[in-house]
Amino acid sequence: MSIGDVVVGFVESAGPVYVALHGPRYDRAVEVSQSLVFDVAAAALLAHVRVVDHLTAELAKPHDSGSSAATSHVA
Repeated sequence: MSIGDVVVGFVESAGPVYVALHGPRYDRAVEVSQSLVFDVAAAALLAHVRVVDHLTAELAKPHDSGSSAATSHVA
């Protein structure tokens, strides 16, 4: 399965089950979902990709290290 020209994963048939695998290479892809319905497995893969992309973008943002709101203090 691809988004534009980028391969984001695969949906593999394993008997009656469709397995959604995330990753650009089949031999390194990670299972993210199983379903008896192909469309559900494909939707789960795309949802997983959106979450991973969002988290990657958030982690790439510069953070204010002076903020105490996210700092934990242990007594």
